Amino acid sequence: MAGSGRGGGPVWRARRRWAGTGLFARVVAVVAVVAVVLGLLVAFIVFGVLLEACGAVEDEP
Repeated sequence: MAGSGRGGGPVWRARRRWAGTGLFARVVAVVAVVAVVLGLLVAFIVFGVLLEACGAVEDEP
């Protein structure tokens, strides 16, 4: 079947690469992604707290 997409697209290449990695590499990749997401969450919370402490948020119209 022409153009089925199996084995040729970027998703299939990533799946083959992921399947070829060992368990340790998979765990490290997942931990890295979780660390980045948690780091961004903490950064946004700290930024919000700093803005509120500086008086950037006012309740008066």
